[in-house]
Amino acid sequence: MLTSQMQYKKLYAIEFLRIFFLVFIILGHIFAITSNHSGQENLENATFKLFHTSSMNTGFGVEFFLVIGGFFLYQRIKRYKNPFALIKKIYIRLFPALATIYIGICLFAYGNFTTVTQILTLTTGLRIPGEATGWGDWYVGVYFWVSAFYIGIFLLYPKQGIFWTLVLIYLSVSLGYNTPDPGFQKTYYGFLGRDAIRGIYSIGIGIIVAYIMPYLKFKPNRIERIIFTLAEIGILLNVFNYIVRSSHSQLSFFQIEILFGILLISINYSWGFLSSYLNSCRKIEYISRYSYQIFIGQIFAIMLVRVHHNYGLTDYNCALLVYTISILVGIGEYHLIENWLLPKLKQKFIKE
Repeated sequence: MLTSQMQYKKLYAIEFLRIFFLVFIILGHIFAITSNHSGQENLENATFKLFHTSSMNTGFGVEFFLVIGGFFLYQRIKRYKNPFALIKKIYIRLFPALATIYIGICLFAYGNFTTVTQILTLTTGLRIPGEATGWGDWYVGVYFWVSAFYIGIFLLYPKQGIFWTLVLIYLSVSLGYNTPDPGFQKTYYGFLGRDAIRGIYSIGIGIIVAYIMPYLKFKPNRIERIIFTLAEIGILLNVFNYIVRSSHSQLSFFQIEILFGILLISINYSWGFLSSYLNSCRKIEYISRYSYQIFIGQIFAIMLVRVHHNYGLTDYNCALLVYTISILVGIGEYHLIENWLLPKLKQKFIKE
């Protein structure tokens, strides 16, 4: 139950960032299925040449998704009197798209139903035993259960919740450094997988940003807005470099997430002219409303195209097919399943 019936403003700048991250997350998965393709210039190498880089962190866009998720999660925690209603709301938001895509994979993309319990419980990516599809569904399980975990902390310790969030962030960073496993995703391998640790850190950062945000509220003058505009552009360029041109970035992923948190605060208050313009651009919503569904839809697209990749498809055709199928499946699932079928089933079988 909401404590207030007020409508919260749409932050279209954040929705724009989601679309940007989504494009490169899917691109990273395309690289994975085309990396061994011969006969033409490899798509990954061609993309590196296009952006004048020698490496990309395409998967790091998911980290930014998690930071954004934590940013909004804390605001929802403060608005909801019943934490279990919030957990239920998150589950209902995440489950239909994942279940629909999972069924589609099992029927059309040579999958199987042996991991159905992971889908029902949203435990993909929590190391029991791992992902259900292998192409990004870990995000759903990690986001749901880490969010539920943080909701539980604020339920038990409403005044000390931020303190324990900071403790968890510190522990997750420590686990990331104190391990022989190389790479920016390195972490402790125990009863939790690395993806869960990633979620604890990134969602925690989003929560901290949302917590300190009200203390920074002020109305900048014109000169200050110009300064914030330059800061927003600078942070966006650093984010771009970290994902698209990571060989040119001098920042660690801990530093880049902190910078991204500062950007979220500026976007929330429209301090800069750039964030102010993007927040007023309602056309962004035409695509952003499908961002989660397209993210899940790309799992089906990747698996389907991978199966037929050896049947004469070039790397570029694979990429075009993956993006096209992801968008069509995501939009179709949103309208046919979530906006049409589920309301009808609820009306028929669930009596309010």
